[in-house]
Amino acid sequence: MSDDGHRQHDATRPNAGKPRRVLVVFEKFPPFTLSGSWRPFFFVKHLPEFGYLPHVIGAEPTADDPTDEKLLDELDPRCRTVRKSLWVAPPRAWVENLFRRKKTQSANSTSPATVANAANEQSVTNTPSAAKKNGGSYQDTRRFKLYWAFVWRLYWYLDWGGPAVCSGLWAALRRRFDLIWVSGPHSRNLFAAYWLSVLLRKPLIVDLRDPWTYGSLWTPKTENVANAEKRWARRILKRARRIVFTSPLTRAEMAARFPEVPPARMTTITNGFAKSTVEPMRSMEKDKCLFRYVGSLNARRRPDVLLQAFAHLRANHPEFAASAQLEFIGGMAGHAARIADYELRDVVTDVGRVSHADSVRMIAGADVNILLQTITEGQDVVSGKAFEYLAARKPILAVVAPEGGDAWLVEKTGAGVVAAFDDVAAVAAAMQRCWQTWRDDDTTYELSDADLEPYSRRSLTAELATLFDEVLNETGRNMR
Repeated sequence: MSDDGHRQHDATRPNAGKPRRVLVVFEKFPPFTLSGSWRPFFFVKHLPEFGYLPHVIGAEPTADDPTDEKLLDELDPRCRTVRKSLWVAPPRAWVENLFRRKKTQSANSTSPATVANAANEQSVTNTPSAAKKNGGSYQDTRRFKLYWAFVWRLYWYLDWGGPAVCSGLWAALRRRFDLIWVSGPHSRNLFAAYWLSVLLRKPLIVDLRDPWTYGSLWTPKTENVANAEKRWARRILKRARRIVFTSPLTRAEMAARFPEVPPARMTTITNGFAKSTVEPMRSMEKDKCLFRYVGSLNARRRPDVLLQAFAHLRANHPEFAASAQLEFIGGMAGHAARIADYELRDVVTDVGRVSHADSVRMIAGADVNILLQTITEGQDVVSGKAFEYLAARKPILAVVAPEGGDAWLVEKTGAGVVAAFDDVAAVAAAMQRCWQTWRDDDTTYELSDADLEPYSRRSLTAELATLFDEVLNETGRNMR
């Protein structure tokens, strides 16, 4: 480990000239371009530089999936990617609809303003009963049991697990794998990797991007589903030789929730950014301070606190009102009507969805980048987008939980200002502070190359390769 807590990869290890093979299990591996696809993609891209050749098992995209086939051209030609069709997914939607409650709404209830207001007023809880009500809307206990007995088991165990395990076993007949790496927390990937680890008798490395068995993204349909997934979590985490988290806060929380797993097996490798030359993108002149939020909004992530703070500053600070603009990039999910509610249509813009490449260019073109996280559970995570913000070297306005993962990163790096997402006055003060930094050409929040290097994706891959070395060295000692 280096002094700053980052592992140093040993390029002089005895078998540095002989690549080791890693079996990678990740359903939505590129050409998928989902948010969860980027972390495993960049690890696979850089692992050959550190003596590990990945063999990736991913799913075959459908016509409706967002994809970019050109991404695969960035991989080392020695890497193999295998796409498998799912077994159960095609009829799953039809079967699931048999158990779903029919909802009737008036025509007026589906207007954009009504949808936005409903989303703003909704209190999202993460309990089995809330999942039944908000996520699944199934009718009664009997139908819940049917869902548990048929739909869930087929979808979670067979749909992706079946083709992934079969593909991994077939590949193992032709080449020797040294270990198995899986990214989650989607349990489908973890189930498949667990069984491959058992059947091939190879060490398992689990990479958890988000919390597992708690948090805003974990919404089991029924109590039976929740209990089953918790049992599987204990089994899989106990088998894993290393469990990697993207936030030290998540690592601490998971260690407390799973005391049966040795804490020494848990570690942190954050998300990161790709080193590249980015052409900044903006349509307005430099005499305007451009605040940008890049990312999608939803029922859990709402823009009201930003709009309220922006409206307050415009009403009370004429210089701010004359020079500040706010843009939302990525889609407002029905919240765009709130811009007019706060009388901000002339200074706040809903740009809509853009490509990943353009989103990075827009981050580089902003004067202040906004992190917005309004969830009340699972706040320990660090947004993957935060690292692209770091690379832009522009002040970050973090409207997040002060004790959460995003606040931890911004404060650790000194890259911006943190304000609690439920405190409009604090957000307005932080917004004004960022604006003053722009007005005064203040470089307080600009990071150096040395500050950023630990978060480059190549450096993070070096950490992962060193972790692989540790596991394989331990395995070798245990076999002697």
